[in-house]
Amino acid sequence: TIPSSVGLILLRTQLIQLLLQRGAFTAQSTAQTAFALQFFAVGLFAHSGLEILTRTFYSLHDTATPVKIGVGAIALNLVLSLALFRVLEQGGLALANSLATTLEMLALLFLLRKRLGGIDGARIVSSLLKVALASAAMGVAIAMLLGALPNASVLLLAIAGVALGGFVFLVATFLLKSEELALALRLARSRG
Repeated sequence: TIPSSVGLILLRTQLIQLLLQRGAFTAQSTAQTAFALQFFAVGLFAHSGLEILTRTFYSLHDTATPVKIGVGAIALNLVLSLALFRVLEQGGLALANSLATTLEMLALLFLLRKRLGGIDGARIVSSLLKVALASAAMGVAIAMLLGALPNASVLLLAIAGVALGGFVFLVATFLLKSEELALALRLARSRG
């Protein structure tokens, strides 16, 4: 989800134009939606991580912990929404959601680590760093594409941006010897 976040942030306007901008959904609507989308995209990894962590607690027959942390996150989201809306309007609401969800995910991760006596943190951090570096390379490639083709059609920019971003991310993860990519390749070979 980290490369997806980077891609959504960089290609937000093109993707929204392509998918939604027609009829009553004007260029101004696109700009307002793109402004909020960049802040929602920041929290995409946390939403995904939260799904996994919540299910992990459920598998440990603990439904109370995710609910308690979730209620706290809702309260935090409300407070942050009220504070950030004044500064960033709809972007503030999106950022509040991303921040609250990120803190909720980190709290559950901390509690799970404590409960299990560890979660192989060094391996997780190593993987996270590789994904972050590959995502940064992908982001640079997409930004260069957008800068090189300022007058290209929205369709071309969206398709080329996603294709180039995906290619650069895959190459970068391969060069960084990502365990997840190696596992995906092994699974693909075993099915073929």
